[in-house]
Amino acid sequence: MWGAAAAMPPDGGRSPRDPAPERAAKRRFVDRLDFVVDVALGPTIRGRFDRVAGWYEDGARMELTVDVTSVETGNVIWDGLLRSAGGRRLTEQPQVRFTSTRIRELEDGTLRVEGRLDAAGTVEPVAFDAVVKDVDHGLQLATSAVVDRQQLGKSAHRLAAFLPATVHVTMHLSR
Repeated sequence: MWGAAAAMPPDGGRSPRDPAPERAAKRRFVDRLDFVVDVALGPTIRGRFDRVAGWYEDGARMELTVDVTSVETGNVIWDGLLRSAGGRRLTEQPQVRFTSTRIRELEDGTLRVEGRLDAAGTVEPVAFDAVVKDVDHGLQLATSAVVDRQQLGKSAHRLAAFLPATVHVTMHLSR
């Protein structure tokens, strides 16, 4: 939908290329993306990304684009460290995009989500389980993953003291 260098659309991802209205009835748009990082040594880091766009179509498809330079933890030191972790590649290509290729519901109601993660010019296949929760005016999809030095490659040296870390992500979607 958007190239890595393009700005996110002001409509939050609700572009004219969205499906016909009859399919859009089940589509929910991303309002907010929060995270909690439980690090190996040190405090828990809580924050959000201020610039996100995307959608989730109930049990069928999902797209999410995040401007990772919009990270906000409420702590200038953490914000600076997290923004600089990707170095020059992050500055040149600040958008991370996830596109699902398959979503299926497991027996316990959890979603198994498979797709592609495009970050800094690299596309990686990813899979995760997500818990779906109905909330007052929409849905929450929550997932967790462990991040280690090997996964981060060269950028891990700036965060080495905090790895491995468990990252919990909650996507808030409107109806």
